[in-house]
Amino acid sequence: MITCEQLSALLGAYAARELSAADRARVDQHLDLCPACSAEAAGYFAVIRLAQTLPPADLPPDADRRLRTLLTEAASETDKANQDPNPTRSPDDTQPETPLP
Repeated sequence: MITCEQLSALLGAYAARELSAADRARVDQHLDLCPACSAEAAGYFAVIRLAQTLPPADLPPDADRRLRTLLTEAASETDKANQDPNPTRSPDDTQPETPLP
């Protein structure tokens, strides 16, 4: 059985229903036997229920533009990081040259 500390680390994923069936079963087993962790889990579910009642937040008018800019910059950085530092080499040039005798 998992410990209270292990359960605490899994509780967010458990409440969000992101655990595998095996991990969920382990958490359920612990919660059935541990009143303190059951109360903590109930708190997580209460927060989720409350958050679901909140109206969606309005985004700032320029959020779309800012997000597109950030995504474009991130893609550009990824492209630069993935560029071959030696574009003149062919895939067969991976072995060092051996000097002729």
